[in-house]
Amino acid sequence: MFEQIDGQFSSTVKLQTELLKDFSPNLSHITCQGILDLFNCDIESLTALTTIGSKLELDAFRKPLNIKYLLISFSIVDGKVEVNPFSLPIGESSLSLAGYSKLDKVIHFDGLLSVPKKLYTENNNGFNQYIPKSTLSNIDSFEWSDLEFDLNIGGTYIKPVVVIDFKSTKNRAKENIKSQVKSKVDSQKEILKK
Repeated sequence: MFEQIDGQFSSTVKLQTELLKDFSPNLSHITCQGILDLFNCDIESLTALTTIGSKLELDAFRKPLNIKYLLISFSIVDGKVEVNPFSLPIGESSLSLAGYSKLDKVIHFDGLLSVPKKLYTENNNGFNQYIPKSTLSNIDSFEWSDLEFDLNIGGTYIKPVVVIDFKSTKNRAKENIKSQVKSKVDSQKEILKK
């Protein structure tokens, strides 16, 4: 990943490992805890992010990413780099990720992508499949929250496989509407009682 990052970073690492006969570290038995601090970094296109951008028609994911400040804590156990949850601002959206990568470049990250209302009302054609049809013509009458997409990034760093769970996005939108309709009905009941 650092091949595609231009900027500044610092890191604090506590490392423990066996040494081989030639005193090189045994990479499959490294135990490590660390913090990676990125600031003023530009990241050229990451395949996983451009794939998300293509699937959801989000331009910000297809452009180089500028990171003002990002703190990531991680650990290495048995050759696996486990990354604690962190949030990555991409344009006006936010991508929360947690998972691991292995020394053989295999990756597994689970994420939650939040897309603000502004983006999916501007790009109605791209996002209306996730919003219940009955409200499309009346979208402003509801207090819409961000659209949230559960996603999984697997495969390898070089050839990532991105799976987006659209069903959970639709279910969240439906629950959002149900709770608001219930709230409006309850409000009307109170007015009628009075």
